[in-house]
Amino acid sequence: MYKEILETIAGVEAYPVISLLLFSAIFGTVLYWTLRVDRAQLARLAAQPLNADDALPPEAGRSDGGAR
Repeated sequence: MYKEILETIAGVEAYPVISLLLFSAIFGTVLYWTLRVDRAQLARLAAQPLNADDALPPEAGRSDGGAR
């Protein structure tokens, strides 16, 4: 059933080629970036979620304006 439907679509044979090229381009770009990135930058990015609250004063995160 699906074979007959796909055969009626004009140019359908180009979609697998386009998707393979798109995947290869994205994969190659990410691989290149991974091999070329500075290790210090990776360490900063890895610690960023952990340091997000440390950058704020203790009163800034409270909804009551810091009153105790």
